[in-house]
Amino acid sequence: MHSDNKLPTVEFIDPIISAEIPNKIEEPELYSLVNEFMIHCPRGAENINCPCMVDKKCSKNFPKQFCNHSSVDQNGFPLYRRRNGGHFVEKSGVKLDNRNVVPYNKYLLKRYQTHINVEWCNQGSSIKYPSVVRLPFHLPNQQQIVYGEDDDIDDVLDKPSVAASKFTSWMECNAINSEARDLTYVKFPTKFVWVLNGRFWKRRKVGKAIGRIHSVSPNLGEAYFLRILLNKVKGPT
Repeated sequence: MHSDNKLPTVEFIDPIISAEIPNKIEEPELYSLVNEFMIHCPRGAENINCPCMVDKKCSKNFPKQFCNHSSVDQNGFPLYRRRNGGHFVEKSGVKLDNRNVVPYNKYLLKRYQTHINVEWCNQGSSIKYPSVVRLPFHLPNQQQIVYGEDDDIDDVLDKPSVAASKFTSWMECNAINSEARDLTYVKFPTKFVWVLNGRFWKRRKVGKAIGRIHSVSPNLGEAYFLRILLNKVKGPT
């Protein structure tokens, strides 16, 4: 999104997104989806064999606490509104309320994205513009390398292209181009184009593109913090 169209604060997010069970009568389809895919199963004495149980406690810290407003935790993750609204679902004979709602589900995200793509096609719109450039990143000497099953590993590692990833080449471009140093990694494709054959970035002359950095779990430590920096820092060399 363009920065003018983003929802930058919890005040904007709060009325739109919540970790709450919809009204079964007014929104039956949403209620069904949340009930099936977004409720953390009963745990504790009701279900001691639940996979999340570690040392007789839920490792995912469910049930969560009620909170009337969205907020952000110390790691920058949103804590979505989950009020005591009186709605509940029943799993294995146990009534579960908003404290058990899981606000993120990969399956639903894929369904939503597919629905959007179909709607755009039905309306005659192109989903190829602007193009989206995937921006990989890695810790030192941990870039991915593609090679054939019959390739000699020493020959593969001796190729100059092995050290020239999109990520490292971005920093090399920053070192020699003052305009490049005004951009974060995610903004880089708006002004520069990746030349695959030569494995370098060059100034964009035509077209439009946006960059996207894949998400990383906090459990990965340094890679997670590196991703945070890449969304903030301009022009590292």
